[in-house]
Amino acid sequence: MKSINYYIQSLFSYKNFKELFSSLAFAFIFAFIFQTLIYQPFKIPSGSMKPGLQIGDYLFVEKFAYGYNNSSLSFMFNRFDLFNESLSFDTPPKRGDVIVFLLPTDSSRHYIKRLIGLPGDEIQIKDGQLYINNVAVKRENKGQRIDIEQNGTHYVKNIFKETLPNGVSYMVYMENDGKGYLNNFDHNDTPVYKVPQGHYFFMGDNRDNSIDSRFLKKMGYVPKNNILGKAKILFWTSNFSVLDFITKLKTNRAFKIIK
Repeated sequence: MKSINYYIQSLFSYKNFKELFSSLAFAFIFAFIFQTLIYQPFKIPSGSMKPGLQIGDYLFVEKFAYGYNNSSLSFMFNRFDLFNESLSFDTPPKRGDVIVFLLPTDSSRHYIKRLIGLPGDEIQIKDGQLYINNVAVKRENKGQRIDIEQNGTHYVKNIFKETLPNGVSYMVYMENDGKGYLNNFDHNDTPVYKVPQGHYFFMGDNRDNSIDSRFLKKMGYVPKNNILGKAKILFWTSNFSVLDFITKLKTNRAFKIIK
């Protein structure tokens, strides 16, 4: 009968250790390639994209949606200029896409917003109404909802369905009292923004609680090379319930395509 020592020695033998190391190395390389070139997980850090995306939600960012650039590479490579301007984009982003990008004023931070303005567009907000190239974006009132912000304050939110010129529709929040985000700037009545070539204009869906392209000093226009990828799949949500999923097949927004 073989002793316990025999099994312990077999378990920690060079052959078994080599197989374990090879398996771990393969898993690491696969995960690295997957995250660098295909999909990268991203956690929603704030409520700026409510009501569609909530704080604590997890999603996959599609890295190949618009081609590759320096920002879309892994953190181990994105500090090197491996792509020039001509190789940055194969497919341009579309108006209405939800996109993750590097903040122009601080490249160490990732933001997620909705693409509103393309290069050459003129964007303006007048009395809370979004205008693109001097044409009001279609907006339908969908009622009100009580929302709790990160500081625990309860706000009455007006819910609107916006439809962009290319047909993309989504829900936005606006506060009932219409107060500005910053005391010295009314983001609901803005000047005309002329989007420069090679740049994009982004806004959060939670219009009164989003630092976005309206705030030129804090964020401003986003260069195309700052774009990481397109938010594609919501794979875990802050309110996901395993019990609801098992008993009712209710996913609470999880496992859905982001629109």
